[in-house]
Amino acid sequence: MSEATSPQMTTADRAATVAAPAPLLVTVRQACQMLGLGRTSIHHLVRSGQLKPVRIGSSVRFSVEHLREFVVARSADR
Repeated sequence: MSEATSPQMTTADRAATVAAPAPLLVTVRQACQMLGLGRTSIHHLVRSGQLKPVRIGSSVRFSVEHLREFVVARSADR
């Protein structure tokens, strides 16, 4: 693809990319990655009440803010 035919990012495209809001909710897989834990550990934390999922229909998500609070609370315990 030459420069003449390659798509160019406009200023609005760049602004939209930079200003994209952070997600409020993440999937179980994303929560695992964020916390550095496996699915089994996440499910154990849910069953024990330490993590609270957000259920929307059949989807299970976790609040990013709640995950942060979870980590901060564990860090303060030490």
